[in-house]
Amino acid sequence: MNLTKSSAVSSRDDAGHATIPKTSKICGVCGDVARCYHFGGLCCASCKAFFRRAVVNDRYKQYRCVYGGSCRIDVISRKHCSHCRLKQCLAIGMDKKWFMSDEMRAELKMKSMKKLRNNQEQLMILTQKICRQLAPADRSVDRTSGLVLSPDHAKEIHLLVHLCRRAYQVTEFPKHCQSSDCQSALPGQTAVIFASVIRRVFFFLRSVPQLQQLDESSQMSLLKERGMESLIIMSALTFDPIGRKWASKEGTSYNTLISESYPIHVCEKDFERLHGPAVMRKHFDTITSLLLSLNVDEQIVVLLALVAFFAIDDNQQGNSAEAAHILVIQEHFIELLKRYVHWKMGPEISEKVFARYILKLSDVREVHNLHKVAQLRLSSDEIHQLEHQLGGLALLKGGSQH
Repeated sequence: MNLTKSSAVSSRDDAGHATIPKTSKICGVCGDVARCYHFGGLCCASCKAFFRRAVVNDRYKQYRCVYGGSCRIDVISRKHCSHCRLKQCLAIGMDKKWFMSDEMRAELKMKSMKKLRNNQEQLMILTQKICRQLAPADRSVDRTSGLVLSPDHAKEIHLLVHLCRRAYQVTEFPKHCQSSDCQSALPGQTAVIFASVIRRVFFFLRSVPQLQQLDESSQMSLLKERGMESLIIMSALTFDPIGRKWASKEGTSYNTLISESYPIHVCEKDFERLHGPAVMRKHFDTITSLLLSLNVDEQIVVLLALVAFFAIDDNQQGNSAEAAHILVIQEHFIELLKRYVHWKMGPEISEKVFARYILKLSDVREVHNLHKVAQLRLSSDEIHQLEHQLGGLALLKGGSQH
């Protein structure tokens, strides 16, 4: 049997046995209860385990059907014919490419752990640098004298906020995805909504003058490696921490930092469907803390997102001159954030508040790492649609491998 989707023909197309829609919570293979997508197809736990066993060491090549491949597969008969059951798995979109062996899982885990350690080390270096800046050696010197928010600084912050708002205005959710109720996304809408959110944030990042000063390869590297951290921070702009949802002003009593001008409602259920419960809780808790505990405003969110964005990763170390330039840009936004917080909060508490903002980046990095490990719960079609809309920019892995 050729293990490709195109070769699979559903045995449920026979008269009297209509194909069950893939979007329902019914296993597309045997009709049992299904919770989510596995290997690219919506199926139950039993069929997920069967498909995993079939592709291990190419065991499926030994499968034969004594009835010419015409067996009907349901909850009762699913164990009677492995050949026809596998054929039905392929018909609903399950694909061998989503399978990971134990060796592949171990290798991926090792890479993730190494990346996490590197990220933690980089964040520690940044934190130490900030702490040194907050603790001058000469305490007799007025520490606030150099933190004046000049007209040029205020003008730059105003420009950045304007660029952010413009990104939200020109990159709206498509009309067919706009809704004022919390409900499961219709077929194909999940990828469209997620792609719209990414395009909105990346439109803003690409419009930042400092990013345009870098060469194209450095820009793409930052967008791939750091763009999602900026997205996590900027997701607080339209978030309602009381109702734990993203909604237009008609759908919430909370005064969000930026108001959506059209009906939109994305709640915990929608987010969990895409990313899973663990990622949903950590993401929601992080931006809720930014809004309620740290009392960020639009300016702080924008500046904090840029501090997180202009950071050096392993793949940027090769070009030392470009890496140094990125660090200079990051230090500029750190200084700009510090001056703004001092102007807004006053000299008495500004240092402590500023330090809390910087330390919050560790939570953002943790959310980002969870996003990378926990794969998007999208069907194969939705993944291809997402890749097409993002122009091939690979940001997060998709497809369940549980």
